[in-house]
This record gives sequence, C-alpha cells and structure tokens, in this order.
Amino acid sequence: MLDDERTAENLVERAVGKAAKGRERLRAELLRLGADGDTVDRALEARDDERELEAALCLLRARGFGRGERAKAGRLLVARGFDEETVRRALDAHLGPDDD
Repeated sequence: MLDDERTAENLVERAVGKAAKGRERLRAELLRLGADGDTVDRALEARDDERELEAALCLLRARGFGRGERAKAGRLLVARGFDEETVRRALDAHLGPDDD
C-alpha cells in the first residue's frame, strides 16, 4: 500500500526518458498502489502540460522513432498514458506535422 506522499512524487519524477509515462497512466498506477486521490493529485500537480509534453518527447527521442513510424509512436504514447492532445503535439514536434 502506498501511503507516502514523497514516494508518489518520486514515481512521477522518474517517469521520463525510456520510462516516460503520461499523467493518466501515472494516476492509475498510484491509485493501484493504494495512494488516495488527494495524494495523487498533489503528486501530479508539478506535471503541467509542458512537462507532460517534454516527457512524451523524451520517450520518442529515446526510442528513436522516425518519420515513417508516426502511427507506431502514437500507439506507444497512448499506451503509456499520454492524452490525445499531448500525443498530437509530441508527434508534430518530433516528426513534423501529419500530412493527412
């Protein structure tokens, strides 16, 4: 059971690079570990939209996705708990705008 606020904050802070996770996945994991909703909210406060985008971009760079892998990269970001807007922004920033 997770009852330590600092443990929750550390989990959020470590979710970068190849281990990057979005707020949705982090929220689910913290709740599954037994953190209460208030603790989860406080731990995720520091993860604003720009930090969320940077985490997604770090993951894309760490995995080395290229232009022809837009769909695969998008699926990974969604699976890691990034919201739709963050996925779109990260893909556009890393791979360029979608031509479709």
